[in-house]
Amino acid sequence: MIECYINNSAVSLLTNSLSIEDEIGIRSITSFTVRDDTGSLEFEQGMPMRIEDNGTIITQGYVDSSTKYALSSAKFYAHDVECIDMVYLADKRLISYFAYNKLAGDVVKDLVDEKLAEEGVTYITDIINTDTTTADFSEGTLTDVVAVDDSLQLANNYALSFDGVDDYASADIQNNIYSDFTIEFEA
Repeated sequence: MIECYINNSAVSLLTNSLSIEDEIGIRSITSFTVRDDTGSLEFEQGMPMRIEDNGTIITQGYVDSSTKYALSSAKFYAHDVECIDMVYLADKRLISYFAYNKLAGDVVKDLVDEKLAEEGVTYITDIINTDTTTADFSEGTLTDVVAVDDSLQLANNYALSFDGVDDYASADIQNNIYSDFTIEFEA
């Protein structure tokens, strides 16, 4: 059973109004329509929101906008609510940070400890998992990457891809043969 909470209070969603747009690399957006039988509900930007399915959180974030309108009669109202994901917590802060010769996990740990912990952000305990040898790299599953001489190398010589198709470039570095190429951007 799907349940929605805004500001830790349960709200009723209109049937088939829930939409979750979740893609890697862009902000996740959750939208839905809340039923308001008394007309007394108000949702403000920044209020926490979570959607659960049988007690398991399937998405959470913060109200970005809410539009209230009357249904068939002035007694009944609805709210179209749009919410943004948890990235909002980091977006609220301007963080100046410099790292030299640090592992990515160490950088994330520093940023959470120094700034984001104030927002309630935490990290998993094994964030500092250091793989530094060919044997370490070979344990995991990586796509188009091979472990060689205690480093990771691309299995193929990739060129940039903007069309979603893997493009390959063959560069003969040993014989100093280089090819000219053009990158085209489509609007």
